[in-house]
Amino acid sequence: MSDNVIRLWKRYPDYIHDLFVRAFVDGIRDTSKRPLETEWITALVRLRSEAFTCSCGGFSFVSEEDRRNASFTCPRCRASYPLLKLGSTCIPVAKGAVAYKCQLHAASDDHSTVALKVVENRHTKGLMGIKNVEDVEWEVRYDDSKKTVRPNDGAEIKPGMKIEFDFKTTGSVLRSD
Repeated sequence: MSDNVIRLWKRYPDYIHDLFVRAFVDGIRDTSKRPLETEWITALVRLRSEAFTCSCGGFSFVSEEDRRNASFTCPRCRASYPLLKLGSTCIPVAKGAVAYKCQLHAASDDHSTVALKVVENRHTKGLMGIKNVEDVEWEVRYDDSKKTVRPNDGAEIKPGMKIEFDFKTTGSVLRSD
């Protein structure tokens, strides 16, 4: 096995480990145990969304511990970011984070089109929001109000907010308090 694979193995989330073990350990002799192409694609899109480079240069993926703590912690500087949960994917609430169409709409198999971007407010540094970069409306619910988010519009990210993308898929900001 390559030194790079061994060196980087601990950085990757358990769902990637599981696919590799099924494909290259269990599946070596029994091909029925190998993951399907669709499983690889779904996992790699999730991995791409959960990869994060902090402003300090630290790089990692959202971990199971981050999910339990409802926030991403940079392994280098220990800065903490809330998480935006979209189905099985959790993305850090940080400028530049994205989600893909297949992650927002259960019936979509579009793994390459960005549908949601995390953006910083132009007027208030540090105030984060989501931007709808697809062609359908979303509904955002806060504790005391709701908002329709039209294409190319945005909404402020607040703890506890809920987002409805379609009738089957919802998102939420995990509370980190």
